[in-house]
Amino acid sequence: DHTFQTINKIVAAQDKETLDTIHSIYQRVITAEVYKAASIKVAEASKIIENTQRDINIAFMNEISIIFNKLGINTHEAIEAASTKWNFNPYYPGLVGGHCIGVDPYYLIHKSKSVGYTPNFIESAREINDYMPEYIVKTMLEQITIQKKNLKDFTITVLGVTFKQNLPDTRNSKALEIVEKLKNLDLHVQVCDPHVDHNHFEDELKDLHQLEKSDVLILAVPHKMFTSLPVGTFQSLLKDGKGIIMDIKGALTKDELGEDITLWNL
Repeated sequence: DHTFQTINKIVAAQDKETLDTIHSIYQRVITAEVYKAASIKVAEASKIIENTQRDINIAFMNEISIIFNKLGINTHEAIEAASTKWNFNPYYPGLVGGHCIGVDPYYLIHKSKSVGYTPNFIESAREINDYMPEYIVKTMLEQITIQKKNLKDFTITVLGVTFKQNLPDTRNSKALEIVEKLKNLDLHVQVCDPHVDHNHFEDELKDLHQLEKSDVLILAVPHKMFTSLPVGTFQSLLKDGKGIIMDIKGALTKDELGEDITLWNL
């Protein structure tokens, strides 16, 4: 929906002549608005506001998700209900990685401290979002304990390790961080991601048909390749069609899965 041609552009330059030239070039190649910022600093500040705002909004929903999970409330159902109100802006919990949203706030935090102010609110949002991989791993271990499963010969499948769905970019990927945390616990982990180059990974990266049956399935990044699969495929990836599916972004619904499946999402 949002492409190079349709996204508004903010431009700035050191003088009016350069600004007019940049503005003219952009207007020739896009259909969206080209906005002239008052200065280069204002243009840069606008971008860092945009990314930091998204980081804060997702952090809020991640914290809500942690609270609601403890209260036995489905976060996505609560967001759906809240979205009926005209003054509610829907954001969803999830993993915040990549080279923009998970990074830019640190530039703002650093610059703010350099001029004598500690931005506690922005720092707290970063801490929450950076905590989510650890929270997901801890929750998985709690689910295993509840179901009295033995970690011996335990297999975990992680679907998707890029920082965002339908892209090959793994920079600052929190899904990859989940994989590393699981491996650090000496758990047997296998990964499937059609967008990732096999040469950049170790032996745990497999094609879908190569996956061993697992005890836990973590749908970390809902690539279209995964969400377009018949729902029964997810159940077939588990041992005896039973086990735990951790659907991080809520792409699946419990009604579509078998009774022997424990479905968890943020």
